[in-house]
Amino acid sequence: MQSVLYLKETFFKQKKSLPLLNLLMAKSQTNDALNMILPVKAKALQEGQISTIIEAFILESICEKALGNVEASFVAIHEALKYGLANNYIRSFLDEKDCLPILKEYLKMRQTTESINENKVPLSYVNYLLESSDSSDHRFESLTSREMEILTLLSKGATNKEIANQLYLSEGTVRVYLTNIYSKLGVNSRSKAMLLLK
Repeated sequence: MQSVLYLKETFFKQKKSLPLLNLLMAKSQTNDALNMILPVKAKALQEGQISTIIEAFILESICEKALGNVEASFVAIHEALKYGLANNYIRSFLDEKDCLPILKEYLKMRQTTESINENKVPLSYVNYLLESSDSSDHRFESLTSREMEILTLLSKGATNKEIANQLYLSEGTVRVYLTNIYSKLGVNSRSKAMLLLK
């Protein structure tokens, strides 16, 4: 129990994405992952961290589905979609491979029932996400795992210095990585790279 509390504190201090939760889920520790997601989500909601809110709802949906809680999974993905639609997010849904089957099931459910009817998410948005997953931007596939780590930290608003500290690199090395990332993505600035991630 102490290690979970330590991990929560570490997450909040470092403002990382949610890779630890993905690890717990991969190790079939779904209950532990879900118990960790809920306070992360609450804090993100309190602080208005849109990217983390969306990611937390997506991971909550995946955990709930893995636990057999289909309705709770749909409620969580619905919330992620509401925030995603309001803020033009696409990549967050596409990057989480276990999210796509849930989106397909959610779409079928929405087409046949009205169980989630407040604050409706247009089905056109869900269709767009699913269509985008089929033709997902292949530029990201050319990135190395280290470049993806840097891009993930960048998407969370980390500065070059923060990225360097978290990945045990020099700031100069981070700048070289960023130049390579921008080149592979076909952009020339941090802000343009971040737009691709939305």
